[in-house]
Amino acid sequence: MVKTLSRRQMFLGSAALAFLPAVSRAEAALPPAKGPVLLTIDGAITRGNGKSDTGAPLAQFDADILDMLPQVTVETDTWWDEQPRRYRGPLLRDVLAACGADLTKGSFRAVAINDFAMTIPMGDVTRWPVLLARFMDEQPLPRRTKGPLWIMYPRRGDPDLERINVRHRWVWQLNRITVS
Repeated sequence: MVKTLSRRQMFLGSAALAFLPAVSRAEAALPPAKGPVLLTIDGAITRGNGKSDTGAPLAQFDADILDMLPQVTVETDTWWDEQPRRYRGPLLRDVLAACGADLTKGSFRAVAINDFAMTIPMGDVTRWPVLLARFMDEQPLPRRTKGPLWIMYPRRGDPDLERINVRHRWVWQLNRITVS
């Protein structure tokens, strides 16, 4: 189910773990990735669906797992495309919460397929409804159009989001997040 939320609604809390019907919350695990992995999250997380080389939790998200999270649709333009488009995906805070990341402190490093990396304060995902876009105009985002995953901020209506340093946090072709 896709929800189109108003700007105000996007700031309200979300049920990040509601997508885990087959796994009890006590087990605190993500379902296994069965398709190609689109996003890997490691670092300071408490649950995942695998283990890193050091035995720490590792979360791997395929399209099905990402689609199980509550979906948000946002219509916006970007700095790179002046034509407004409809983008859809889970809120980044829901993805991080599903891994047991502490959303109240620290930061995370977002890394793209081409190794571009940006450190983003964790406060961004609690202050704003930062979208992990997977679809544009109801089509999966291809690599040539900044996909398969793109971190998108709610650009319009907040002067803090028009600053150049926030612009650099729109990491496209995202494939890894390391939480610190």
